[in-house]
Amino acid sequence: MIDSFDDPAVHDALATMSDLFRTGVILGYSALIAVSILVQGGAAYYYLSRRKYLREFLEHTPAWVVDFLRRSN
Repeated sequence: MIDSFDDPAVHDALATMSDLFRTGVILGYSALIAVSILVQGGAAYYYLSRRKYLREFLEHTPAWVVDFLRRSN
């Protein structure tokens, strides 16, 4: 069994597996980075788009309600 490690075919197979593993890791982390950029960008866009609704709420809501909401958080 130990003699088979000196076989060039075994070394080639291990090198190929190592390359496949490295490619898989790179693809996995690339996908994770892409998804996190999309999710965080989408969240930023969502909260920026709510700005006008928040301003409308603050303009049309009685001051005591806004004060109550600020104190309850």
